[in-house]
Amino acid sequence: MTDQVRGLETEKAVQDLLKTAEACLLKLMPGEPLGTTLFWFLVLCVLAVPFVFRYYIGLVGQGSQPESSLERQDYEKLRASLAGDNRAARLYAQWLIKFLDWIERFCGDVGMADRTLFPHSFWLTKPAPLWTASALDRCLLLAVIYPVATIFLIWMLFGQVGPAETALGLRDDLPEWQRISRTRPEHDRCAGS
Repeated sequence: MTDQVRGLETEKAVQDLLKTAEACLLKLMPGEPLGTTLFWFLVLCVLAVPFVFRYYIGLVGQGSQPESSLERQDYEKLRASLAGDNRAARLYAQWLIKFLDWIERFCGDVGMADRTLFPHSFWLTKPAPLWTASALDRCLLLAVIYPVATIFLIWMLFGQVGPAETALGLRDDLPEWQRISRTRPEHDRCAGS
């Protein structure tokens, strides 16, 4: 009798979990046709990840096969494409260089390599501006903006108000569409505007 009760409890727990997952997915799904298409495309991509992972794990595992076998040749082709000069590696290197140059401009470190105490620290081959005052200033600015932006984002999505939200003047009685919209509600506007 207890096994039957446990089975019913497990079944109810699984059903509750599936209902919760379904409700979350429906809440995330946008209403426009393009948004719905994008949503289902992302769902299919997520569902395809285990199959792609399994394929590549199987392909990597074929490295132990004899050298004349087709499986080993597939493995060698994969290795050659990863080790050689492939398009993905070139794109990654180009984007990384552009991103690091942008970070250097953002931090105000362009042309300041000669002003640092140890420009060749960490075995760098090219002098780099390390630990400059302008970089510290930008990092402190980000350290202030990041938590405040996170508080606003979580309030917009979930509407819960705690001590941080109260300190920023955010209210918990607004409906979701008013929290997310860019315009303020009519009753919040100043008189005469």
